[in-house]
Amino acid sequence: MLTQLLITVLGVAGLLFYVNPQLALLTLVTVPIIAVFTHKFVQVSQPMYADVRSTVDQMNSRLENNLGGIEVITASNTEAYETDRVIDTFREYYDTNVDVITTRVKFFPGLQLTAGIGFVITFVVGGVWVFQGPPGPFSGTLQVGEKNALPSR
Repeated sequence: MLTQLLITVLGVAGLLFYVNPQLALLTLVTVPIIAVFTHKFVQVSQPMYADVRSTVDQMNSRLENNLGGIEVITASNTEAYETDRVIDTFREYYDTNVDVITTRVKFFPGLQLTAGIGFVITFVVGGVWVFQGPPGPFSGTLQVGEKNALPSR
């Protein structure tokens, strides 16, 4: 999956640079920001997902032990104690899972915003370039479709 993503990104970037290197640089300026943002998310979320898996293991173990020993629990009249322990385990799982979900909820809108900003910047600069000529530090021409940009088949 990572290989496919890498090949796709490099292929698209190569095509962009072939068509118009200046606009390609502008278009790809958000890619390093997204990469850093994603790396930071992975660093933060991996331990959290490990905690979720651990709490699921604890919860399953607690339930399995209680169900397997239900006769002993009933005979020793410790149902309330064991119920509290199961509830505590579920609560720990719930809290850990909420932390992971909160992190994801904070990450993905930021990622979409960053990608959207890159798209808008490219769209605006490219549009201005096509209709009014090269904006600011850019030079050369840019036309809709760039007929001669890609080799014909």
